[in-house]
Amino acid sequence: MFIKESCIMEIYTKSTESFSVGRVFCQNEDCVVFEDIDVQGKTAGYGVMKKSLITQLQYDTEYLDKISKYMEFAQKHSYSNWFSLKHISLNTEESLISQALQYAKAHHIIVTVEAADMEEPEAGYIEEIIHKSNREYISLTCIDVSNAQLSEKITITIEDIEFIEFESIDNLLLQYALGK
Repeated sequence: MFIKESCIMEIYTKSTESFSVGRVFCQNEDCVVFEDIDVQGKTAGYGVMKKSLITQLQYDTEYLDKISKYMEFAQKHSYSNWFSLKHISLNTEESLISQALQYAKAHHIIVTVEAADMEEPEAGYIEEIIHKSNREYISLTCIDVSNAQLSEKITITIEDIEFIEFESIDNLLLQYALGK
C-alpha cells in the first residue's frame, strides 16, 4: 500500500467511528510515519504505524477542509510557534519502528507504544533494546499518564509493536510534568 504524501488525511484503524489526522512524513513497504495533526490544525508529533493496521484513508472530507483552514490560521499566528516538531532523519530502507525506538532511547524521550497483545497503549522511556534468541525486545519504564508518575517496567517484543508516538506535545508535556 502506497499512501499519498502531499496532503493531510483521515487515518482509520480499528474503528470507523474514530480516526486520526496526519500527513505522511516518510514510508516504506511495511510502515508509515505520519506528522500527527491535532484538532486545532497544529502539528502535534510523529506517529509510526504498521500499514497493516490501517483500514481506511480519506483524503477529501469536510472535516479535512476545516482542519486545512485551521492549519492556515495556525501558520499566520504566533500561538502556533510554541511547539514545533524536531526534524528527524529516517532511512526508509530499514525498519521505521526500530529507528523510532532507537531515536527515543538515544534522546531519552517519552514514547507511547501500542502492540498487538496490549489492551491499552503504554507511555514511557525505553531503557534498553534487547537482542535475544533472534528476536528484539524493548524494556519500557512506564508512566502513569493520570498523575505523571513512574510505574512498572515491561518488556515488549518489537515485532509486535503496531504504533509508536514520539516527539509529541502530549509526551513532551508528560515528560515536563514528570520533572525530567
